[in-house]
Amino acid sequence: AGPASAASGPASAAAPSGGKKEIRPGMSANEVRTLLGKPKEEVVFGAKSIWTYPAFTVVFEGAKVVEVKF
Repeated sequence: AGPASAASGPASAAAPSGGKKEIRPGMSANEVRTLLGKPKEEVVFGAKSIWTYPAFTVVFEGAKVVEVKF
């Protein structure tokens, strides 16, 4: 895990080890998988997909992050 950015409005998730991990709009699916690991569930509908993790979901459109729902 790298240092977290102080950018305005980032969605952050606590890492299992207690570190901080940051998800930013526009991140690729590969970047998210590297940062957070494999999702609990992955649902694909056309150009959209939703990855479910224990505490939140990540919404992708066109293979890029567009939203995080807590």
